[in-house]
Amino acid sequence: MVVDGGSTKCHWLVFGAGPDVEFTSGGVNPLMVQASQLTAEWEALFRGREVGRVDEVAYYGAGCIGGPANEKVARALESVTGCGAVTVESDIVGAARATLGHEEGIACILGTGCNSCLYDGRKVVANVPPLGFILGDEGSGADIGRAVVAAALKGLLKEMLTREFWEFAGEDYRSIISRVYSQPRANAYLANFARFAASHLDDESVVTLVSRRLGEFLSRNVMLYDRAQGLPVGFVGGVAKSFEPLLRRACEAKGVSVKVVVADPTEGIRRFHEG
Repeated sequence: MVVDGGSTKCHWLVFGAGPDVEFTSGGVNPLMVQASQLTAEWEALFRGREVGRVDEVAYYGAGCIGGPANEKVARALESVTGCGAVTVESDIVGAARATLGHEEGIACILGTGCNSCLYDGRKVVANVPPLGFILGDEGSGADIGRAVVAAALKGLLKEMLTREFWEFAGEDYRSIISRVYSQPRANAYLANFARFAASHLDDESVVTLVSRRLGEFLSRNVMLYDRAQGLPVGFVGGVAKSFEPLLRRACEAKGVSVKVVVADPTEGIRRFHEG
């Protein structure tokens, strides 16, 4: 079994002896949930679900930074699957294995947040800290959404685009400010506006806005690794896939070689473990 454990969605794939069993569940971040709650949620998920015998579990997840967080996930997986061979790694390791396999290169995640690493074909050897959506996360959904919201609230969008922005938001100025500064999960809220940008790529100002944010991701993350212009780069995440043509154009401008762009790493992770 392999699991892509995101903060907003988990993708489970059981394969091997019998037919594939594939399903999704709500997201998990072990830094923000108690072990008992995690076990209870997954027990409910597996209850009545025919998954067959599970001989090995490889979990790649957001918030799996090692130590207690990884141990918490491993214990919960052992409990619900009855499998003693459980490995837990970070989502950036999953992205590297999904897109690069056993090849040296740079792996990137562009989703609600961002991350990247230098990978030697076996393990992560360098990681530029993404820093979250306040200090970093350039090119992420939260970052692109923040740029869209700021442009709209400052009156920098065209009149028709501004009207469509307010229709999409369904809220007024005060409500948006409150959601960003006074309520939890502001990053996820802002990332929602990346969808607005993705649906308006016929507007050159939106293309310019998104391209700048993707360029910042490359400049402040990818280009900081040794031999960034000589290594294959793999991208994972919904934002990477939604803006793939702009991402590839930004990479070309900086001499970065794109190997693959995928929304979901699960199949690539499967290939890694099958190989």
